[in-house]
Amino acid sequence: MKLPLPTESVQRWASHLRQMAESPRVMAELPFWREQVGYKKQGRELVLEPDSWKQATARVGAQPEVSAMLRDANPGDTQAILLTALAWSLSDHLGLERVPVMVEHHGRELTAGDLDVSRTIGWFTSVFPLLLVAPSHATSVGWRGEGVRQLGLVPRNGIGFGILRYLHSDRQIREALATDDRDPWVLFNYLGQLDASGVHEARSSWTLKRPLAVTTDPTARPRWWLECHLYQFGDELHAVCDYASPAWDTHSISRLCDSMWKHVADLIEADSETSSAAGPDVSTAGLSRSELDDVLAEFDQGQ
Repeated sequence: MKLPLPTESVQRWASHLRQMAESPRVMAELPFWREQVGYKKQGRELVLEPDSWKQATARVGAQPEVSAMLRDANPGDTQAILLTALAWSLSDHLGLERVPVMVEHHGRELTAGDLDVSRTIGWFTSVFPLLLVAPSHATSVGWRGEGVRQLGLVPRNGIGFGILRYLHSDRQIREALATDDRDPWVLFNYLGQLDASGVHEARSSWTLKRPLAVTTDPTARPRWWLECHLYQFGDELHAVCDYASPAWDTHSISRLCDSMWKHVADLIEADSETSSAAGPDVSTAGLSRSELDDVLAEFDQGQ
């Protein structure tokens, strides 16, 4: 058995990130990240009291037909669909016009210098804020366009936020990117396809024999008032929600997830309709994807 060559060490990666924190390329991202954490500076629809929170967990599975729709969708669109569906549901559930989401990512990004940590053992998770604004036309096409637009603006899968927030030498820059615990930040984490042995052809030699079991310390103070960890297991789509009680309870989490599954289906159908509409006659008209989304949103509104 011959193993591939090792990738970079954690030590070299950490040193490289510190150097990046002062680079012009990462500093150029600062205005974007300031805008994303600006929720508390633009008003507050909800006032939370995190000192009173207690940790709780709930798992909610999607309906089989929704799971099948997501499984058959373009794999490259899965994260955008789930993130947008969650933001849409939170907007409906809480009356938020701006939904502040912390997006968790694997963090193993290729950066300037092409340091590769794809096979390096360690925890490289990155988290970055994304302020999703409800579209003027709250339709599936409108939300789909907003989700695609916002994710498309994120530089390098968001790794620059953590670099500036925690590694920059200027304390004012680090503090400018801090978030307020009293604002309703929601953590979103899509874990991907975790195939069960015998259900699908395994994508690696490692598979799970049962769905994830999440255990949390009930005495621990939650970092976020809601964490939504989503994954596909065989033919099933699951959400594991760590939530802050009494801000949430099992009934409100169940309603939120039911709404999210509905919007997942809505967004996939909207994407299919948009793709069908973007035939030869439309593409030759010189319309961009965002312009086409605007046209379809107006059409939906007229219906």
